[in-house]
Amino acid sequence: MAETDNPGRRLDNPLGALSSYTYQLSLYMISPDAYDAFVATGRRTIDALQAGGAGGGTSGAYLIAQSGGINNTKENRGAGFEKDLYIENLEIEHVSGSNASQSATGTYSVKFNITEPYSFSFTTKLREASSAIIKAFPDRFSSGKNPGLTNGSRQFFILGIKFLGYDTNGNLAIGNEVTMEDGQVIDQNATGGGGSHLFETYYDISITAIKFKIDGNATSYACSGVALAPSRAFSTQGGRLKSAYTIKGSTLEEMYMGPDGLFTQINNAEKLQTEGDDKTQEYANQYILEFIGDDGDSLSKASMLNPGDLDKSKWASPPVNAKNPESDNKGATSNPNDSKREVIFKIDDPILETFDTLIKTSSYMLDALQVLYQNSVAPDLDTGKAKADDGSSQKKLGWYHITPVISDAKWDGLSNDWAYTMTYRIETYQTPIVEVSATNPGVDYYGPHKRYEYWWTGQNKEILEYSQQLDNLFYNETIGNISKNENDASTSVNVATAKQRSAQPSINAVGQSDSVQNAYITSLYSPDSYANAKIKILGDPDFFIEDHRGGPNEPYQRFYGNDGFRINANGGQIFFEIDFKEAVDYNDTTGVMDINESILFFKYPDWVKDKVKGVSYKLIKVKSNFSDGVFTQQLEAVLNSFSDTDPNAKSDGDNGDGREDTSAETAGTASLGARIKEGIFKGEDDKNLLDNALGFFGFGDNDKDKKKEPEGDTDD
Repeated sequence: MAETDNPGRRLDNPLGALSSYTYQLSLYMISPDAYDAFVATGRRTIDALQAGGAGGGTSGAYLIAQSGGINNTKENRGAGFEKDLYIENLEIEHVSGSNASQSATGTYSVKFNITEPYSFSFTTKLREASSAIIKAFPDRFSSGKNPGLTNGSRQFFILGIKFLGYDTNGNLAIGNEVTMEDGQVIDQNATGGGGSHLFETYYDISITAIKFKIDGNATSYACSGVALAPSRAFSTQGGRLKSAYTIKGSTLEEMYMGPDGLFTQINNAEKLQTEGDDKTQEYANQYILEFIGDDGDSLSKASMLNPGDLDKSKWASPPVNAKNPESDNKGATSNPNDSKREVIFKIDDPILETFDTLIKTSSYMLDALQVLYQNSVAPDLDTGKAKADDGSSQKKLGWYHITPVISDAKWDGLSNDWAYTMTYRIETYQTPIVEVSATNPGVDYYGPHKRYEYWWTGQNKEILEYSQQLDNLFYNETIGNISKNENDASTSVNVATAKQRSAQPSINAVGQSDSVQNAYITSLYSPDSYANAKIKILGDPDFFIEDHRGGPNEPYQRFYGNDGFRINANGGQIFFEIDFKEAVDYNDTTGVMDINESILFFKYPDWVKDKVKGVSYKLIKVKSNFSDGVFTQQLEAVLNSFSDTDPNAKSDGDNGDGREDTSAETAGTASLGARIKEGIFKGEDDKNLLDNALGFFGFGDNDKDKKKEPEGDTDD
């Protein structure tokens, strides 16, 4: 990974470089044509259709409501929306981590209020605006047996956010002229008014609910919405299998897009629904899988061949001729296919879960777990066990992330729903922090996106509130029994042994166990954690999480969006750090407060302590709030703990190949959190780590600087 690809490009809030600022919120209804053009620009340009010379001279994006006033012209305004409607109290919740979404994808949801003075016509106007879009873009709307899309709230909507900032002299700030302390301009992509529209961001949404209340001289509408593409691609209607499928393929890509692939079969079934006199659809949905990223081939080319399928000793033999046992019986055999894997999915299975099922048993994951079976694949006749890793693998464990993109939307009057081309963009996902002792880290800790100075630092500029919850019940569950005989593969091993801690699961005569893969996935998807934190900060536009990739020609960036600074949640876990200090007591000599510089939640091991300033957290959710001109955010996160052993360093028992020795002597490599959870402790070091963790929360003695009492002395 190139250094420039690492997190930490902008640790501070860029809004801090302004003397003051305000925000403007806008809501647009957008045509399907304009939406495709908008997505093609990386979601940067709301009037991309008009800019591209299409759309019959219209942008296809029509203004519905706006905060901070609306211009007096009727240009690009929705039909019926000539009068002012105001957006207030916007909340955007980004689910950035798999722990929150409990899946390998991210999403967001929105809530906002629209105020209509002196009237009660918002929903009627939505229908009027919808009718105007249907008239302007008839090719995207089929009437069929249905008179067409009559519910205006089922159109596509775009929620826009932009900032206007001012310097110390009260002058309007230009994004590419205002710099931060390190010399970076705050927004090199600023648009409008010569670059005065700062941090301009757009979210495509599907409105899910509108509730209204009449109050005096105005009507207030409480609106809710969700991310447009995920709501369609993972919905009950579009994101579940409508029938059972038997799929075949040798690679992950073939399992979806090959001749017998899942998406190939679904697309064929969709076409059948549009044919004949009894057709049920006017348009067919289309499903596409696209692999992106610098290491996309590691997923697309991942082998799906199961070691059991290659084990010729387990293939069925022809039946024996009883009269002539030595005869060459040509009877039918039921040998497995050793060139393709066959998997059956049931009706109503979520499409997203099919990826979990296939990837966890593909070579993408098995190679990283060092469960590499020799292709000769006949088991060792002396032991009866499959032949295992020859020690050549250096691959580290990782997961995947899926981002759905919808395009070519058409309203289908027969099905009374939208039809799309749904592209599932899949990429590798880096996981440095996993609370499972049975696995090695996916990659080294790559540092934070943001860093904050907080308690008793004298430099807090961002944190407004901080709270943390300790949940001891998180560690009350035991996973299983530890096998005492590490060479006994007949016993199912669920809790990490020394062998498993080096990412080597148990192997028996039947094949490899999925226990390690399942534990790893559970750790990523589990919503629970030992220490959960909620931190309220001054709003930072870099936390407008980039859930979608940019246009097709945008360069791939693992950790940032297409503007270079917006945090991207697709490529790996997101971290931030907070520096804490502790007031000890007033010094009798100086009269000032003595500060403890070494307050810790966990004592970080030597290999990582110089990389972390303060305390490290993994981001789970971001809630952005815009209310009464104030922009704040709440970060929901979990506390990170790190392995005792540097994942990139050679141990004393190094095998000579860069990997740690799998013997019992090197067993203390799991993170503290994982060892607490699984009841695995090793000597005084583990005890000290546990004491440090509990001491901060008042459950033990955490004062490192406390002098040891002389022997023989007692405290009453």
